[in-house]
Amino acid sequence: MELVPAFPLVGDPGDWPVLTLLAACAFLEAEDEPFDGILGVCWVVKRRALDWRLGWHRAVLGPEGRAYDDGRQFEPISAFNDDYRPRAMARLSTAPPPQAHLLCCL
Repeated sequence: MELVPAFPLVGDPGDWPVLTLLAACAFLEAEDEPFDGILGVCWVVKRRALDWRLGWHRAVLGPEGRAYDDGRQFEPISAFNDDYRPRAMARLSTAPPPQAHLLCCL
C-alpha cells in the first residue's frame, strides 16, 4: 500500500484507498487554507466516521459510498457532489506533489 497516493487521481472516489480519499478530501475542501484548516477537514471526517459508524468512505461520500452518479444531489463533503465532479477532477489532476505528500502525512 502506498502512503502517498499517485496524483492525478482517477476513477470513482468510492474505489480509492482510505488514505487517498482523505488526502483528496482535505485537498479539495481546504486547498488554500493554512495547516489548521486542512487539519480541521480531517477532524470533521474522523468525527463523522466514528459518530455515524459508517466507515471512512461513507463519512465522506454518504451512505452508499459513491461520490458521483448516485442520484443524490448532495454528499456529506461538498467536493464530491455530482455538480462539482468536473472541477474536483480538474483540481485533483493538477495537485502539486508537495501538497499531495503533505496531505497524506496528516
